[in-house]
Amino acid sequence: MVHAGAALSSDLGDARDLRELRERVGILEHERDTVELLLEELPRLVSRDEATGLAERVAALGAELCGAEAAFYLETEENDVEDVGNGFTEAPRPRVAPLLSAVFTSDEALLVEDVVRLARSESAQRPYGTLMGGRLARSWLAVPVCTPGGELHGVIFCCHGAPRAFSGRHARLVSALAGNLAVLWDNERLLEERARVATALQETLLPPLLPEVAGLELASRIRPSGRGNLVGGDFYDVFPVGDGLVDIVLGDVSGGGPEAAAVTGIARYAIRTIAGEKRCPSEVLVSLNDALLAHTGPERFCTACYLRVEAGEPPVKINLSRAGHPPALLVSDEGQVRALGPDSGTLLGLFSDAQLLDETFALEAGDALVLYTDGVIEAPGPDGEQFGMERLVHLLSSSAGRTADGIARRIELAVMDHAQGVLRDDLAVLVLRARARFS
Repeated sequence: MVHAGAALSSDLGDARDLRELRERVGILEHERDTVELLLEELPRLVSRDEATGLAERVAALGAELCGAEAAFYLETEENDVEDVGNGFTEAPRPRVAPLLSAVFTSDEALLVEDVVRLARSESAQRPYGTLMGGRLARSWLAVPVCTPGGELHGVIFCCHGAPRAFSGRHARLVSALAGNLAVLWDNERLLEERARVATALQETLLPPLLPEVAGLELASRIRPSGRGNLVGGDFYDVFPVGDGLVDIVLGDVSGGGPEAAAVTGIARYAIRTIAGEKRCPSEVLVSLNDALLAHTGPERFCTACYLRVEAGEPPVKINLSRAGHPPALLVSDEGQVRALGPDSGTLLGLFSDAQLLDETFALEAGDALVLYTDGVIEAPGPDGEQFGMERLVHLLSSSAGRTADGIARRIELAVMDHAQGVLRDDLAVLVLRARARFS
């Protein structure tokens, strides 16, 4: 026989067990939601291209992960929280708060279970700030944001009005966020440094200004592709070789980035070294082919269009050779367009017996010669259709009378418009125009 008291005790025990079970389920559900939040937010954070406001967003996410009532980020050089917002009516001063200041000299998270236990006077509690509603910020979680090398960027602070609000698990979650933030900033610093190096490298590979050439206008445009390359493989150069002759080259090294830039540097300086010793453009390109075979691997090759110009009043005599490069286009002063250059020739840097030819012609007053890389005619639009030779010829036929700079700019804008601003290959354009006579 079961007594009523025993039955009641059993029922109460079952109720307590059920309540505890529900509490545990609630905790697990909250933890699941926290992990889901972290998984959703981290890709958004790491995909950002700039870090403006990123630390504040990470601090806010940290607050959600650990259930903090307020959170903020304090940079290493900042003394105090200047903005009273972020959940405070009176801003905290972590640097002068004894229980928090130690985090600025540590690379580990700091947990303060209850400020009141150790800071018992009102003056001692004041540096910890006052939350909305007038409550003291009693629980604190402070997580340093350090680079892999140990340099401190700043600290993420989370706080709560109740004691013992944070656990070691909360510290690990926010520390993971801080680690991601540090990596993002370190990567951003490396990208900025890479951009500075790439810009300096690009400046060494291109003439800073096109020189004056008697009887000619010169203009150029060059853009690396949108594949993340800060330095492209397209290059040009214009330089005198004596006796009133000026050599002009436009080249395109396969690929992009620093590897292509290295080959570009070899090509440009090899050309300058050997050009004065050669009688014609094809001989220069054959020697360049030998230099590339000696200094580069088979995965890197180069195309080029090379001119030797007799500078002076129109007609301007030009000797041209091309090595695997698109044909030069001559635009007459009346708007007629024709392709120049003999057989396309052999790609440079692949075969030891380069077969190259020369062609001689003249630019009459007002005529323009357009050199370009395949990034112009092969630039695809959104539907995949390339800009193409036909579109380029049509554009040039309506460019008669424009300056060299006007023609170059028009080509650049037309290609960028066709590609909707996204290039898949480097783009380079070089325009020579015989100066028009005006009576």
